[in-house]
This record gives sequence, C-alpha cells and structure tokens, in this order.
Amino acid sequence: MNGSSNKGSQTATGLESAFPGAPALALTFVTVGAAYAFPLLLFTQNHPLNGPISPEILNLNLLVAWMGLAHFVFAYFGQAKSLLPPRAPSVLPLFFCGSLGIAGVLLALFRKLAGSVLFDAVIWVYFIPHFIKAELYFRRASQSEIEARGVVLYWFPALGFAYFTAALFAPLTVSFNTEILLAGAAICILAGVKGGILRQLAAPGYSTYSLLGFFFVGEGLVWGTYSKFMTPQFRHGLYVFHIAVASFYHYFRSYAFALRRLPPAQIRSYLNLIVLVNLTLIVIGCWVAWHPDWRWPQPFLGLSFFTFWVGLHLVSSDIFTALKKYSATHF
Repeated sequence: MNGSSNKGSQTATGLESAFPGAPALALTFVTVGAAYAFPLLLFTQNHPLNGPISPEILNLNLLVAWMGLAHFVFAYFGQAKSLLPPRAPSVLPLFFCGSLGIAGVLLALFRKLAGSVLFDAVIWVYFIPHFIKAELYFRRASQSEIEARGVVLYWFPALGFAYFTAALFAPLTVSFNTEILLAGAAICILAGVKGGILRQLAAPGYSTYSLLGFFFVGEGLVWGTYSKFMTPQFRHGLYVFHIAVASFYHYFRSYAFALRRLPPAQIRSYLNLIVLVNLTLIVIGCWVAWHPDWRWPQPFLGLSFFTFWVGLHLVSSDIFTALKKYSATHF
C-alpha cells in the first residue's frame, strides 16, 4: 500500500515538473469557450459598449473583469496577511495600504492624462512580467531549484506583447506595408537576443516563458498583416481573447497555489469561499451592467475601469515583493 502511494506521489511530482499549470490551463480553455458561447447576455441591450464590442466578447470581457476583482480581493488579503511574520513590525501592513493609496492616485492621474486607450495598453503590457513572476513563484514553491535567470525573462515577453498590441491596432497603412511590421519584429527579436533570451530557450524551467515573446512577435506579424480585413469588433475580440486566456489562467493558478498550501481539512471550506466570492461579484456585476445609467458603481464594477484595478493589483504586487525582501533582511 505504501509503495503504491509513493509511486503515485512520484508520478504526480513528475507531472508537476512537466507542466504545473496544466489543470488551470484546461479550466481556462473551457471557461473562455463557455463564456464566449453563453446564450444569455450579462448586460442590457443599451449598454454603451454593446455595438462597439460584439455581444460575445462583451460577455467574456465582463466575466474577466468580475472574476478579476474576486482575484484581487484574495490577493490583497493574502499579501497583507503575509506581511505579518512573527518578528516583523505591524507597521508593514499599514505602509502597504498607504502605498496602495498613493499608487491609486498616481494611476488615476496617469489614466486621466494619457486617456483610457493608452492606459489600458500600458497596463496589459505591464501584466506580462507580473504573470511570469507569479508563475515562477508558484513553481519555486514546489521546485526549489527553479530560480530566475535574468530580467530578459520578464521584459522580452512584455516587449513581444507590446509589439503584438501595436501591430494589431496600428493604422491600416502598416498592414499594407508589411516591411514596417518586419522591421519592428526584427528589432524586438534582436533586443531579446542581445538580452540573452536564447539562453533561456535552452533552460528547461524557462523555455515556456521565453517562447511567449516569440509567439507574440509572430502573432503581431500575422494579425498586423491581416488587420486590413478586420472589422473593429473582430480586432477588439482578438485582443480580449488573449487577455481572457492569460487572466483566467492566472486566477485559477493562484487559487490552486493557495489551496495546495492549506491543511486538507481546510481545502473544501476555502474552495467554497472562492466560489462564493466569485459568484457574488458576478451577480453584483450583472446587476450593475443591467443599469449602465447608475454612475456610482461604475468605477468599481464597470468594465471601462477594470484596467485601473488591474494596474493597482500589479503595483501592489511589486510593492509587496519589495516589502517582503525588506522584512526578510531586517527582521
């Protein structure tokens, strides 16, 4: 019996080493498809984004936003709780909260000055390094030999996504002159090679994340060229699809990581809490989406403001990491 159990543990560990995010990715694929094909609208017909955005993509985008808010709730709670190690002063959580307040003001100012379109683009590019940092953190928890190998692992995929974004939304002149797209792709790849991205491709623990940058550059060439045949709805839908896959995967991966660290007796109750918080925010979000004329809840649950909360979450994660390092070296 013990031999069989040990064999099962070794098999599970092998699968975890091969690709630890496989269950989260499988759930992501199903969720994205189901959200897109859901036959009922999660918003009223006169929603201001219904039309500029196709109904299917608006449904998907709203679910990404509402489930994202649930993810942020758990993330903030976990970060604040983690800043209370036995020997650390209680001022760290207060400093964390104060830093979030300042960051929120600065983000709101940047959004107002830059405009929502540029702000959104910057935030989603900023999300890519956050995504990779989180992945490596989750993997290090179960594979102690995994260590980051240079900042190129973070900025090259972000550069690739920035290129993909620019190519997709560039003026049609660019799609009719593909030499411009090729030149941009060459600059991105040369920057990555100069930064050492080829070494990451040969490293078992990093090749997946390194390939993201090349994937985005390739997609930028494909969709930038094809852009001349797209409607605005298709172009926006294609972009949201990428955001949805990355976002849902990040949510599910985070929850799975948290559940694995709990004692077995607490897993079911915490899983129920995750489901409850997500369903509650989806229900409240639908209620707000069916009343787009209600202005007061829009900054919290309106789709147009979701990237602000994404940006605050990204900044909070960087602040949290810095505070954890400070706490580890000083207390």
